[in-house]
Formats: sequence, C-alpha cells, structure tokens
Amino acid sequence: MLGLSAGSALVLLALVRAGILRPWFGAAVLLAVWTVALVVVVAFDKANWSVGPSMGGYLHRYTRASLPSRACPWRRRCSAGAGAG
Repeated sequence: MLGLSAGSALVLLALVRAGILRPWFGAAVLLAVWTVALVVVVAFDKANWSVGPSMGGYLHRYTRASLPSRACPWRRRCSAGAGAG
C-alpha cells in the first residue's frame, strides 16, 4: 500500500502542477486525504480483536473503512468530465 500511496501523491502533484486541480480545493484535498489514509493503514497494524481492542487497531479499522468514500467523489467528477471533451 505504500506504493499506492506514493503513486497517489505523485498523481496529485502532477495534476496540481499541470493546472488540472487547484491545491486546497475539492478533489485535491480528497486525494491528499486518501494518500495520508493509506499511510495510516500501513503504519498501524490490524488488531487481534480476540485479545482486545487497541488504539492502533481502531485507527487501522476506521481509516481502512473510510478509504473508498474518499475516492468516490473525485472519481465521479473526473469520469464525468472525461466524456465531455
């Protein structure tokens, strides 16, 4: 997942430098949150829930659950604009 995170960061940088995305607005912020969430998922191990909960386990669980919701708005907007040109 670190490779995916690095790739996402590079895509974000390329889109901002090309002027396709404006920094600090909409899709750029969501893509940045996506990138950070991927790093958090890797940094905190999945908890063994039979032993008991841990803070790292909760971070891993809820960050992972939120990843698809971070990508969906950006994906819809870009795919809607792709057919228009």
